Amino acid sequence: RMQGLKRCLDGIPERRRLPIALHLQGFSLQEIAELADIPSAEAARKLVSRGLEELKQRLRDLGLGEFED
Repeated sequence: RMQGLKRCLDGIPERRRLPIALHLQGFSLQEIAELADIPSAEAARKLVSRGLEELKQRLRDLGLGEFED
């Protein structure tokens, strides 16, 4: 499962991958914005949200999970 997750994350563009990885590690949106050089916490929220949706879809496509939307 972890290999599938890593493969799915690796397929996501870096602009969304880093914010997702930081989010999954428990960083706040403000911290994500600062660490990933994103203009604002709101912009970080949008990148995390879009990235998580893409990650969920990729995991579904591999048969690795069902997620509530």
